[in-house]
Amino acid sequence: MAYFALPALIKKGTAAFWRSKFFRIVVPWVVGVLLFAPLITYSIPFSRTATPPSYISFWANFFGPPIFNHAQYWFLGVLAWFFLLLIVVYKFAPSSFQRKTLPSSPPLLNFLLFGIVTAITFFVANLYFQVDEWVSAAYVAHIQPTRILLYLCYFGLGIHAWRNLWFTEAGYNPLSKHCFFTTILMLVIFTAYRVVFSDTTPVMLKVGHALVHSFFCLAATFGFIVLFRDFFNSDAYLWRRVSANSYIIYYIHHFVLLPLAYMVQKIEALVWIKYISVSILSVALCYLISEYIIGRILDINRKKPTQFLDQNS
Repeated sequence: MAYFALPALIKKGTAAFWRSKFFRIVVPWVVGVLLFAPLITYSIPFSRTATPPSYISFWANFFGPPIFNHAQYWFLGVLAWFFLLLIVVYKFAPSSFQRKTLPSSPPLLNFLLFGIVTAITFFVANLYFQVDEWVSAAYVAHIQPTRILLYLCYFGLGIHAWRNLWFTEAGYNPLSKHCFFTTILMLVIFTAYRVVFSDTTPVMLKVGHALVHSFFCLAATFGFIVLFRDFFNSDAYLWRRVSANSYIIYYIHHFVLLPLAYMVQKIEALVWIKYISVSILSVALCYLISEYIIGRILDINRKKPTQFLDQNS
């Protein structure tokens, strides 16, 4: 996100940039937490207990611990705080964010150091919190302590990538075969480690978990970047429309996914068949709802999205 946010900040200035993010990120985040997160969370007792509580009684207790959460809108909250941090730092040191005139390619050592640094943040947090534990910070943020600094590191990496002209015609562009091989390799290593060492209570196993987790995240990040760069970064109508609707698809997907999952819950079939079927149908329905109902109401911009590789970047 920072890769695209920084040039917008430089172009618009801090006030206009924050105004646009306030209405596009902060307002949907607050609305999602207050109105939609309780309904999404209610699906848990509704689908897993024989006698679920009434929604009114559930809602009355939702905003207190331990039930309160931001649902999928936690990401918007974290993004809003990261954007605000970017604005503050940029305000005091704008020259540090200027784009370089000549591209530079990172040495392999830089990626190794980045993986180690993110592993350290994961490991230290894991000493005090469970791996998948969620924490609400005074209602204004819902985070996983083991991952929040990792997210901040990747936000900073996006800034570094834009400043050094990564992913431009003349700049650094990782090779597909290298990224795909590394992603698959780290996926196998990470999965094997989690299967063999399911209990990572011992400190040394926490160290190993932090390392395989962080390097898998790094490999997967560049693997997906290359995947979308090589296969989906086009002018094709379908990809343009999916791109235009991606935010709304993210915003509404639980309201499509959860009812479908509930409907197939008691169907006798292999779990992988149900998973794949529900996933494909959910994406398709979310796209249709966004494109032909919500999009028509909100009048989604029909212009072509910016290409990922831009000769004038």
